[in-house]
Amino acid sequence: MAAPRTLADLPTDMVLEIFRRVPCAVDRVNMAAACRPWLALLADAPPAPPRLPSLLLPHADGATGVYCYLSGRRDHNELPGRRLFASGPRHFGSYDGAWSFLAYGQTHGHWLLNIGTGESLAAPDVLEDDDDEQIHHGMVASCYVYVAPNAPPVEPGLEPEDVVFHRDSFHFLTQGERILECTPVLDLDGDLLAVVADLPRFQNGGRSYAEFVRARYLLESRGDLLMVVRFAPDPHAPTSSFKVFRMLEQQKPDGAKKKASWCWSELDTLGGRMLFVGRGCSRSYEVDQYPGFKDGVYFLDDGCFYDDEMMFRGDNERQYPCSDIGKWSEGPPPHVDRYFPEQGPSQNSPPTWLLH
Repeated sequence: MAAPRTLADLPTDMVLEIFRRVPCAVDRVNMAAACRPWLALLADAPPAPPRLPSLLLPHADGATGVYCYLSGRRDHNELPGRRLFASGPRHFGSYDGAWSFLAYGQTHGHWLLNIGTGESLAAPDVLEDDDDEQIHHGMVASCYVYVAPNAPPVEPGLEPEDVVFHRDSFHFLTQGERILECTPVLDLDGDLLAVVADLPRFQNGGRSYAEFVRARYLLESRGDLLMVVRFAPDPHAPTSSFKVFRMLEQQKPDGAKKKASWCWSELDTLGGRMLFVGRGCSRSYEVDQYPGFKDGVYFLDDGCFYDDEMMFRGDNERQYPCSDIGKWSEGPPPHVDRYFPEQGPSQNSPPTWLLH
């Protein structure tokens, strides 16, 4: 009777083909470790495609899952930083390199945690301005921004919805769909001297829509700024559709002395993009780098953004929604695939992206 065949008996070309079809870097490490002869065989294999954002999804019991889209949304529970999730912190921002911004006390106890390595850094609970006045540290993303005294006042329609760092400036997207551009001025030592604020002219900002606008996002893609608008039939309904716009400079007549103006031009198609949207952490990826994936907008359940008092409520009163999570495809026909529909609200945190 012949001896049973083992993994080591698989033909080399078959092992390499299987490996090529495994896009997740974590899964590739696990595959190579499954059979000792594979370690050397796969060491020189073509690299995995760039990591896509993973979903940090809080559960009702306070734990947080790390779901990988390249693995078919499986939970990568072996990441080192997972052990610091035990107390159920509030996630309120992400940064490249697997950094997550956390508040272990909802409104205090702020930390930066690297979920990939377990490294952590304490962050202040309050900031102080030049007059020693305390500024509540309620929402910090990838940076602190000081708005210069001569910046345009916040008036209706200019309330910030999202921010992205683009071409050496912070670009704030307002509820009126305009852009407030803030450029930091640094000295030779890299210390902040001032912030130059500008409010470019927009010809078609603040448009009205037939559906309820659940959120607006701002991100950089192929060197341009994109605005992604998220819709629902009404304030209590789940996400139903998206529109994506590109920021374009309006052409000026020859010899015109007027300041440049801008407009939002709606895209007819995503054009091979995968957009992962979330406030302060939206990213764009190219479909051709991910075999088997298609154009679409991946979204989180961040409807609690408009409830400014959520984090100040008691344990039994906080209800961070965690069910309206999925992908919108432009079709035809356009449709939404909703992921994790069984997930109830969390008392600790809304979901966010883990940016590898």
